[in-house]
Amino acid sequence: MIEFINDPVVLVKDDNTFVLVEDFIVKCYDETLIIPQGFVTDFASVPRIPVVFTLFAGRAKKSAILHDYLYEQRLFDRKTCDDLFLCAMEAEKLARWIRNSMYVGVRLGGASRYEN
Repeated sequence: MIEFINDPVVLVKDDNTFVLVEDFIVKCYDETLIIPQGFVTDFASVPRIPVVFTLFAGRAKKSAILHDYLYEQRLFDRKTCDDLFLCAMEAEKLARWIRNSMYVGVRLGGASRYEN
């Protein structure tokens, strides 16, 4: 189970980059993750295809920050990071079709980001 302890507070750096201005705390099953102030995120990397972008951009901000952090820190293998993203979106109470679509998106398109 995933629980967001606080809401993220971000500063807009540019159109696609945001910086946490205070720690963002996420309880992830038995572990508490502290995503530190200064962490940079792009939220969800939704392709700029008009319909896709309209449907999914800005929908899973808390989950996307967690997912970006998990990818950057390599705390888990990629599949586990993506599975936690799916669980986090459920904690955000996103509709199932949105969760599943975004999960498929990271499974299909996340490999290069995880490897870098």
